[in-house]
Amino acid sequence: MQLFLIAVLPLSLLVLIITFGSLALHHEAMRSLVAERDLHAIQSAAISLYRDIDHRTKTIELISRFAEGSENFQSTIAQFQDELSIFDGGLALIDANGTPTFYFDQSPVQQFSSSFDWQKIVSSMRSSEAGTAILFPNHPINGDLYTPIASHFDPGMVVIGLFSPEKILSTGLSILLTENHANFRVLDEQNNVLFQTNQGSNSESVLDYQELQNILDEKNGIDFLKTSKGEVVITAAKIETVGWILVDEESWQDIASPLLRITQNAPLIIVPLLGFSILVLWFGFRQIVQPLQELGSKAGDMAKSDFKSIKEPVGGVPEIVHLQNSMMGMAEKLKHAKNNLQNYLGAITDGIENERRNVARELHDDTLQSLIALGQNTQYAKHWNKDPKVEKSLDQISHLTDQGIVNLRRLVQGLRPIYIEDLGLTTALSMLASGYPNPTGIKVHFHQNGNERRFSSNVEMTLYRITQEALSNAFRHASAQNAWISIDFRERDVILEVRDDGIGFEVPQESSHYASGGHFGLLGMYERSELIGAKLNVQSVKGEGTRVTVQCFDSSSKKRLENIG
Repeated sequence: MQLFLIAVLPLSLLVLIITFGSLALHHEAMRSLVAERDLHAIQSAAISLYRDIDHRTKTIELISRFAEGSENFQSTIAQFQDELSIFDGGLALIDANGTPTFYFDQSPVQQFSSSFDWQKIVSSMRSSEAGTAILFPNHPINGDLYTPIASHFDPGMVVIGLFSPEKILSTGLSILLTENHANFRVLDEQNNVLFQTNQGSNSESVLDYQELQNILDEKNGIDFLKTSKGEVVITAAKIETVGWILVDEESWQDIASPLLRITQNAPLIIVPLLGFSILVLWFGFRQIVQPLQELGSKAGDMAKSDFKSIKEPVGGVPEIVHLQNSMMGMAEKLKHAKNNLQNYLGAITDGIENERRNVARELHDDTLQSLIALGQNTQYAKHWNKDPKVEKSLDQISHLTDQGIVNLRRLVQGLRPIYIEDLGLTTALSMLASGYPNPTGIKVHFHQNGNERRFSSNVEMTLYRITQEALSNAFRHASAQNAWISIDFRERDVILEVRDDGIGFEVPQESSHYASGGHFGLLGMYERSELIGAKLNVQSVKGEGTRVTVQCFDSSSKKRLENIG
């Protein structure tokens, strides 16, 4: 148990934490690597597309410069015959009045050039740097999108060319499209999809133009989006000339090879080890630790003379069951030994009481009667005596005789209280409170509750002796001002209490410690109470006095309580 608790379980937890921590770091590094790779690729594609568009812009500017000093625009166009293929939407010349005057491959560009106020556009272009080409927003023509590029030259004439974004993107992204996991989209500023791969976009991870612009501005073109199919790496790059945004959406987890995923999951073998450790700890606690704790508690009860508790099964492994059986056998032996000891103590107590009775009888019937006779004869002698000197001696003899009779009667009463047999326990306790030798001057108070009933002579004598010993301890050790004796007759038991307001003392926790602490009087009271089946309780607080309580059941009530238990 200690090995698993101190070594195996913490080590397993540490390895598991390190394993999952390493996996988390590995996943973070993997997705960062994929994101950087995709970003580098898409930025390279954006640069390539920028160059293609810039080439078309420069071509339009070059045509406009050549056309500026030429009287025949058609001859000028002929010089660029090989270059004009990049304008797959056609080329047109707009005169100073805003009217198209020449078309090259005129089908799309003719529809486009006739729909603008070119004079206004030329005025706007003149306010900027002369000869600068501008790109118009993408324009739909016959269901297809075209990007117009225009450049003006004096006197207010404009050359305009159209090219298809889809074709230029297909060519510029041809290298990236060889990736199996790539999912590309290109958006313009109007959030139109100019191009996307055949795989289509994941409906859970589609972002619009503004969201992509935020990624470019705030996250340098990289973001991660969680979907039901896993985490998607989103990389974006912008072609500033036309305002297009290239987007690559890719699940980075799909890139890892099956072997790599198996390698990542290999450390999870620690999980069964951890589960086994927890199972061992649970088994050890339920089958070893907990039964041993219960058995230890029952052993403590056995030390308090509760021999029934040890018979209740605690379960656990067979070794603990065997140990409990051994302790049950030991409990039976202890119970038998305790019964024998109680019988022996009972016999000794009975012998002492019988001896006290005999001594009291001898003192009462012989010695006391002799002293009484001596006193009477002394009185006779005083009556017949005429000598003053003899009379003084006779007075001294009479006084000593009377004092001896009083002391002897008190001694006889202590050895065998005559009131307890004839008048009962209550009267005997009341006489004890008023007539017990009290050299310290402590006031003893007596109180009775309930209707008095008689017990067996053995029980009454035991309660009397316990009271006698408690009072003796209070007189000798308590330094008290008052002592109280109270007896409470209840329906099924009687409670006797002796308390004082003295200095108190520290009561041993167990009755077995009475003798080692020098509390032989308490030990005698405890043994006497056990002989009659009573419960003795001693409570004391330093500075607040001592309380001795005895609870004794009568025979019928005790039997009923045993049956209930």
